[in-house]
Amino acid sequence: MRYAEVLLIYAEASGRSGNVTPASWEALNKIRRRAAGLPYNTANASVDLTSGDIAELAFMERKWEFAGEWIRWNDLVRTERVQQALSNRDPQVSRNSSGVFLDVQNPILGSLGTDNYFAPIPQNEVDLNPNLKK
Repeated sequence: MRYAEVLLIYAEASGRSGNVTPASWEALNKIRRRAAGLPYNTANASVDLTSGDIAELAFMERKWEFAGEWIRWNDLVRTERVQQALSNRDPQVSRNSSGVFLDVQNPILGSLGTDNYFAPIPQNEVDLNPNLKK
């Protein structure tokens, strides 16, 4: 776990708990400053946030901070936003960075509902413990 994740968890949790403090905003702003190439411990009005829904702002900052680290899916599942995030996606086609259609089919398999948020219990675990239910 990176320090950036600790700071963003703190900022988001502060917002979700309703216990937002100046330290919560500072945690979020440290990440924003560092990402902008600025000294992270020095306030900077060009990137610092001081109002708004800090939980949502921290959630969105996680999308940028952890791009390519395979954390986004867990965030979407945790907040039950998978369907919302994928609703604008065309499952039948893919495009390259220039917007040209590719021949590759890229379907969404299964449901986007909450029924796919959890993996099934492995059968060998069910066999070992009959109290487990699928």
